[in-house]
Amino acid sequence: MRHAPWLLSVLGATLVFALAGCGDGNSANTAGGTQRYVVVSGGTSGVYYPTATAITRLAGRVDPNLVIDVQTSGGSVANARKLGQGNAHLAMMQNDIAAYARSGQEMFDEPIDTIVGVAALYPEHIQLVAHADSGVRRIADLRGKRVAIGDIGSGTEANARQILRAHGLSVDDLGKVERLTATESRQYLQDRRIDVAFFTFGVGTAAIQDLARNSDIRLVPIDGVQRRTLIDQHGFYRAAVVPAGAYEGLDT
Repeated sequence: MRHAPWLLSVLGATLVFALAGCGDGNSANTAGGTQRYVVVSGGTSGVYYPTATAITRLAGRVDPNLVIDVQTSGGSVANARKLGQGNAHLAMMQNDIAAYARSGQEMFDEPIDTIVGVAALYPEHIQLVAHADSGVRRIADLRGKRVAIGDIGSGTEANARQILRAHGLSVDDLGKVERLTATESRQYLQDRRIDVAFFTFGVGTAAIQDLARNSDIRLVPIDGVQRRTLIDQHGFYRAAVVPAGAYEGLDT
């Protein structure tokens, strides 16, 4: 297997909290020594939900008085807004989305200045998966295609829009736009209901592993001057390569 084409990575997933905490009905309390918190994560089929669940289990072992409710959500953008609205204490999100939320840039009209980082967790790669016979070998080929750009309110959707924009495209140039979770995107690709899907996950994510084993797919590169433009315009992007062997059976 050859190395995958050049892709992009964002600096990583991060855990953040809101200085103001939750509003009435969700706020932390110390009755009987118990402290209650709400953390918003992602869909149950993604990475954020099990990661948040694992963190809360570890926290509970350290302090049995901690009671943390892990809630599902659409993803990073939705999580930032929930923090800003006082509907959660903690959230999982891409660190680029956290920075945009704090500064009121990109998809945020106003700053959410109560957001504070807790910990960087792991790097994430933007991976575009296409059917091998879809005719999609580069981003420009997405015009007129059926594309899943990520769930509503997810960091994946935000990344997809930025990547399309850098290539002179928008969602209006796509043949059909689907806003799907990772599991839904995998299933839609497998059923050939879409041609391409964006995934913002760590390398080796289960959805792409499953596709590589059961479907004839390829990774679409993000390279050339457009990649440089993305890196220059958005300081959270880095050039990255998916190593050979990351996805069994995927020959790029």
